[in-house]
Amino acid sequence: MSKSTGSYYTPEKLSAFIWDHTFKTFQEPLRQVRILEPSCGDGIFLKVASEYKTDKTYYIDAIDINKEALTQAQASIIKSNGHIKFNFIEDDFLKCKLPFKYDLILGNPPYIGKQLLSEEQRAQCRDIHIEGGLDGKNVRNIWPAFLIKAASLLNENGMMAFVLPNELLQTKYAEKIQSFLKEHFKFIQILTFQQSVFTEITQDVVIMFAYKYSDFSGVSFAEVQNLKSLNLSINFSRRISNVTNEDIKWSNFNLTDKDLEYLLNLFQLTNKVSDVCTSTPGIVSGANKFFIVDKKTAQTYCLEPFCKPIIQKATLVDRAISLEPSFLNSLENAGSRYLFIDLKNASAELLPSQIQAYLNEGVKQKYNERYKCSRRNPWYNVPSVCVPQGFIFKRSYLYPKIIKNEAGVLITDTAYSIRPMTGFDIDSIVYSFYNSLTVIFCELKGRYYSDGVLELTPKEFKSLPLPYKQTTQAQFDDYKKYFSKTKSIDKLLHHNDIHLLCHLGLSTADFKRLRNIRQMLLIRRLKKTRE
Repeated sequence: MSKSTGSYYTPEKLSAFIWDHTFKTFQEPLRQVRILEPSCGDGIFLKVASEYKTDKTYYIDAIDINKEALTQAQASIIKSNGHIKFNFIEDDFLKCKLPFKYDLILGNPPYIGKQLLSEEQRAQCRDIHIEGGLDGKNVRNIWPAFLIKAASLLNENGMMAFVLPNELLQTKYAEKIQSFLKEHFKFIQILTFQQSVFTEITQDVVIMFAYKYSDFSGVSFAEVQNLKSLNLSINFSRRISNVTNEDIKWSNFNLTDKDLEYLLNLFQLTNKVSDVCTSTPGIVSGANKFFIVDKKTAQTYCLEPFCKPIIQKATLVDRAISLEPSFLNSLENAGSRYLFIDLKNASAELLPSQIQAYLNEGVKQKYNERYKCSRRNPWYNVPSVCVPQGFIFKRSYLYPKIIKNEAGVLITDTAYSIRPMTGFDIDSIVYSFYNSLTVIFCELKGRYYSDGVLELTPKEFKSLPLPYKQTTQAQFDDYKKYFSKTKSIDKLLHHNDIHLLCHLGLSTADFKRLRNIRQMLLIRRLKKTRE
């Protein structure tokens, strides 16, 4: 497997299932079928195909940019049915010109993030996006370009089967890809896994079967536990969701239409986070190892007058909804790196010699040449250094952590700073956040990884529903104590739902329904790490 080439080779069992399901559902009556594998890698799809028994004639074009991989793919075909003809092409699928339309296109395209693509590759992806009717500025990875180009090479009754990253179901940029798929294919099947297929990486995958022609229309989902479960007959649901809303991602297919509509109706009755506060990403230093130091280093280089406390990660904050000044003592006693060096626009030559020595050490380590640092003048002048009234960590596990900042700490870009708008206050925002409706929409709007971690983008956080309720200082102090003592987040949410959601006219049955929905969404996300 290679991160730079996006080569995550497909398990043989998965390849065999894709072939079996494809040939079982493919409705092309022709005696000769033309097939394309646009990124054949080690040839596992071809090996499985070569062992497939059929009375039709299959012409398979196998493409790969890597000569060594292509040689390995050719060698993988240990036996071949006479009805299957292979043609190996050493080329870049995104650049090559193919003279045919295909009946089937299948495989596992590479997953390469934009930051690892060459400028030529980015340009190729942009052009393919534009040719497919998508925004050329929306290139985030290479796999959508493979998908878009493959779709253009299918005949009018063609079928496509790809192993794709779970981003297809979750990310904002994938919404355009979803629209593209629904426009170009009559019927789409999505198969997800409860446990990771690629155990070496934290990348969930899905299998997508897309049909140009079908007796059905829309998008259908199924889920299995793991690769072993592919021995079972997969039952794709015929329920095609009628709920179309930007707040509902494909990853929420396990909820019924009635539940989705119920949640969206409640959503309309509340404020949004953006109605009560502004939020911005935390500090991006470009070199946290240099700019964030422990107490000893600060003293050694006389940096203390220029240091401010900072929080780097959510694990430092346990069961708390407010950071008090005493919290900093625990960080210092533990020897943590919790002091941020804020030199602003100070001229290096005017700084004490010890600080100049520290800056020189940074130059020796080439921190000044890092992308963010190199664009500053001077390179150590970190912008947007301000203390937020509160913050929320963008990644979470059991539940998102939103914190009142009584300790006056800075935050890194692992969190978003919060500043209440006029007429609102941080105590009430933090208090109002912990309810079932808001936490459910964190699950609906966010994306999750194979280790169960949930992530919210700035836009997703701002769009969350927030049943805001004004609270007094005394009430908030009591709430802090209750929060720290309550071991179960479920018990806390149940307690808060009664106080925060009662104005929506909810009954005891409604509160139970919300709890059940949240549990369904948690199971979907967290069981990926359970055996």
